[in-house]
Amino acid sequence: MDTQTLSYLKQNAAKLDVDDGPLRNTPHGLPVHRVYSEQEVQMRDE
Repeated sequence: MDTQTLSYLKQNAAKLDVDDGPLRNTPHGLPVHRVYSEQEVQMRDE
């Protein structure tokens, strides 16, 4: 799982590669958000 800042996620939203696994957003060093691919979310929902 790759860890990035929220600023990085905002600036690079169109070209993020989440196929290798989710991205974790850690403002102030605390894990808060995870960004998954749509395909991974659909598989989890089934």
